[in-house]
Amino acid sequence: MAMKKMLLIGILGVLILGTLQAQTTAVKIHPLHFFSCKFEVEHQINSNISVGVIGSGMFLAFEGYRIQPYARLYLGADSKVFDGFYAQGKFHYSRVVDNNAVRELIKDYGFSTAFGYQHTFGKHFVIDLYSGYRFSKPFYYSTSESSTMYRMMYSLPMELGISLGTTF
Repeated sequence: MAMKKMLLIGILGVLILGTLQAQTTAVKIHPLHFFSCKFEVEHQINSNISVGVIGSGMFLAFEGYRIQPYARLYLGADSKVFDGFYAQGKFHYSRVVDNNAVRELIKDYGFSTAFGYQHTFGKHFVIDLYSGYRFSKPFYYSTSESSTMYRMMYSLPMELGISLGTTF
């Protein structure tokens, strides 16, 4: 058992040191999400492809989470990961409970496509602007007020956003 722990710690150490040697990872927040706390990690695969995940913790009217893995292709001759125009494909899964007396469980999944522009200022500061189409489908159909409000707040067909962060 101790050997497995040591092996796991060693692998994690190698991965962490590997990401510190070059600007291959960006950690970002989404400051315009007032009803959730949204964080993002993007990791460079090669000079113009990256993968990442966005995690959201929801509070106030709804409590729960949303997980959104994605892949990006940076476009154009001058574009490179973390700096340039990109096309993105993203999936999402949400599980929330409303804070009303009913305490309805709401789950949905879907995908989105987006185009965006990300720019690195100086050596490490990143700003990311994006817009695109989102398709969401609930696991079950509900016409309750909570489900309707959730869809209006978190599952609109148009996605628009900004994120700020740092690379390391």
